[in-house]
Amino acid sequence: MTLEFECINCGADFELEFNDLLDKPDKLKCPNCDIRADVHAVEDMMGALDDVCANVKQIRRKFRVSFTLESDDLPPPYGPVDEHEADSWADEKIEEEVEEEDEE
Repeated sequence: MTLEFECINCGADFELEFNDLLDKPDKLKCPNCDIRADVHAVEDMMGALDDVCANVKQIRRKFRVSFTLESDDLPPPYGPVDEHEADSWADEKIEEEVEEEDEE
């Protein structure tokens, strides 16, 4: 199963395999600008997706399941990230990476 991502920071599109990300959550980084997602958030997301797969396995003998999940179109109570929040998040991550590079 392939997961598709779009970097909020630079707009690059890229894909990662489900099993690769499940095994190594630190692999979620933009190949263009090298911004990374929080490893704990990726672990949580992958754990939830693993649970979804386990539950689909239980019903696949009777039903085919297909769905698309767009982060900008999440159902309540999750709701979409507004542009200001996304921009602030990207700025914070860039600052964190600059600080990490300065420490090295």
